Amino acid sequence: IHAQMKQFLLRSYSFFQQRKTLFYFVTALLFVLLGIVASKIKVEEDVNRLLPNGEQTRQITDIFKSSNFADKVIVKIIQRKEGEPETLMSYADSLNEILLKNYSAQIANIKLTVSDETTLDIYNAVHNNLPIYLDESDYKTIDTLITHERLTQSLENDYNIITSAQGMVMKRLIADDPVGISNLALRKLQSLQTDDNYELYDGYIVSKDHKSLFMFITLKNTSGETGKNEKLFEGFDKDIALLNTAKDGVEILYYGNSVVAAGNATQLKKDSILTLSITVVAILLFVGFFFSRKRVPFIMMLPVVFGGLFSLAVIVVMRGAISSIALGAGSIVLGIAVNYSLHFFSHYKHCGSIEETISDLLSPMTIGSFTTVGSFFSLCLLQSQILNDFGLFAGLSLTGATVFALVFLPHFVPKLKEHTPDVEETRLENLLNFKIRYQGIIFLAVVALTIFFLRYAGNVGFESDLNKVNFMNAETRKAQKEIDITQDDTSKLVFVATNGKTEEEMLQNNEVLLEQLETAKQKGWVQKYSSFSRFIPSQQLQKEKIERWNNYW
Repeated sequence: IHAQMKQFLLRSYSFFQQRKTLFYFVTALLFVLLGIVASKIKVEEDVNRLLPNGEQTRQITDIFKSSNFADKVIVKIIQRKEGEPETLMSYADSLNEILLKNYSAQIANIKLTVSDETTLDIYNAVHNNLPIYLDESDYKTIDTLITHERLTQSLENDYNIITSAQGMVMKRLIADDPVGISNLALRKLQSLQTDDNYELYDGYIVSKDHKSLFMFITLKNTSGETGKNEKLFEGFDKDIALLNTAKDGVEILYYGNSVVAAGNATQLKKDSILTLSITVVAILLFVGFFFSRKRVPFIMMLPVVFGGLFSLAVIVVMRGAISSIALGAGSIVLGIAVNYSLHFFSHYKHCGSIEETISDLLSPMTIGSFTTVGSFFSLCLLQSQILNDFGLFAGLSLTGATVFALVFLPHFVPKLKEHTPDVEETRLENLLNFKIRYQGIIFLAVVALTIFFLRYAGNVGFESDLNKVNFMNAETRKAQKEIDITQDDTSKLVFVATNGKTEEEMLQNNEVLLEQLETAKQKGWVQKYSSFSRFIPSQQLQKEKIERWNNYW
């Protein structure tokens, strides 16, 4: 195989050497075609791709993506000095109007107030379906509500309410349920409130001390659509600044998964551009220092560019998308790929013959490339999607760079007039022939440092706090802290979801979960839990509860 590869490379070199126009046309065509295909790559900026790509992780990700839970943005309007809640309400109304006017195409809805109509709708829904919301313990309470003494007292209270100023509002409610059985079900709605730090003030959601007001924004864009969300939140910042809240001692902060994801995307782009730029500049300066000809550093970068385009083009065909973190780590690949050019140029200057250079470098370059590429491709066996992306990108890039260095690069190498040492060769030799004095002392120092470092190497641990994986700027971190202050300790919150082959099976599984949670609460393992699924019972449970209701009466 080695002989056949050697013969093929030498023949292709000889063939294109006699047809330079055709060679440059084929090379340019390859770059253009690869560039066109590579430009269709979709760059994903989701840091959750760092998580293991197991079945459980995929299920959790699917749950978040299929709901708008992760796409909500919490806005907190804070009164920093003494003032009335009406000030917060005024700014909330202004902000609500601005957001709906400017971003209606990207905002699904904004929850600012709870209207009386909403409250009445909830009451009607509960009252019209009362049997399915009652538990066995509620029937014991009903036994006391319909005794003669309690009925007499309830009717007297109802009469007093009807004849009072509230009568016009409460007349229908009393007529529907004079003894208050519906209240047994309505009280269960309080279980949906995870903490007691909020209350309603004229329909607005405020904190207990009336120093903060909350808005809840549901976006049409998912948290993964970071490109759209970046522009959206930039607009938010400008509009909030225009409200000039500082004059009244008011501050407006917002936070949510979409905000964090957009911030991550922005930072990842900056970091990727920075790392790649630094790498390219450093390589050009390093190569330019040893090779005085101005075009040599740029020629050396051709295999790197070709390898990158080749890798992205193949990934477009295979997957269509790649993580931006994997691309950012591509600066490692640049440093490795440029070595192929360095090897070729250095060996060519040593022997003075392109054909001999190709023959001599074929084995070491292909074998070395094979082991390096294989190491990167082994990352594709891991469960982390980002490491898969990086391994595939790096392996394909080095494969493309190797092929270019052996097939195409020889035609770009400047011809040597005669093999005489020049400035760049002298620089390289001086660097490689540099001798270190006092080698024994340096050896002992290295051994001592190794022992010292070994002592502390075992203390290195892995970061277990996934919150630190996300990047958050100072404003976002401040908003998170302010919102966490109002809530209970969110670090102790656990979100649990059930699934099933059908909706009925899913609801039945959830009812089993609620029984387990109730048992855990009685044993003191769970402080409290909340689930709206209590108000969406399975068909089987509904039939049982309706039958219990009919039998009771």
